[in-house]
Amino acid sequence: NDLSAGNLSLREAVRLADTSGFTGASISFANGLSGTIVMGSQLQLFGTLTINGDTNGDGLADITLSGDSNQNGINDAGDTRHLEIVSGNTRLEALTLEDGFASDDGGSIRTGGAGALELSNVTLRNNTAGTYGGAIATRGTVLARDVTFADNSAGTVGGAVALRVSNIDAANVTFSGNTATSYGGALYSLGGTRIFAN
Repeated sequence: NDLSAGNLSLREAVRLADTSGFTGASISFANGLSGTIVMGSQLQLFGTLTINGDTNGDGLADITLSGDSNQNGINDAGDTRHLEIVSGNTRLEALTLEDGFASDDGGSIRTGGAGALELSNVTLRNNTAGTYGGAIATRGTVLARDVTFADNSAGTVGGAVALRVSNIDAANVTFSGNTATSYGGALYSLGGTRIFAN
């Protein structure tokens, strides 16, 4: 594969950052680029990494990540979760993550106990988890600023976000149309610290 600047897919860029041992690597997209990346499988993240989807400097998302792998417009087993953060600190800026699916937890993003997630100007919409955390399921920490959770769903608890012995610090966060079969249509928390401000 051609790994020179401007010739990397998102998956190749993530792999390069993880395997090269870069500390605080940042992935951005070509100036002026906009559109949707349809993901065939989830990306696993291990290091400290920033992914920025603002390509024209206005601070808003120009790039969308779609989990609708089979492109049938339905959240089903043919689709995928966007990200699994195994370890390290992942920061997402100015991105839209939509149509993710997981048969278990974390329809869009799943974070392990050794992982931390930061979100800034991010929208997570129409993601589905079979169990908990329609958009995000985490055992790590979450820092969210100017984030929208819309129309996500979970088969048990935490239609948008499920926290399991983890901490969240959120400001200017909007929850809209999220659902869970049992309880916590927007948020489910089992232990940890929750800080919200608007």
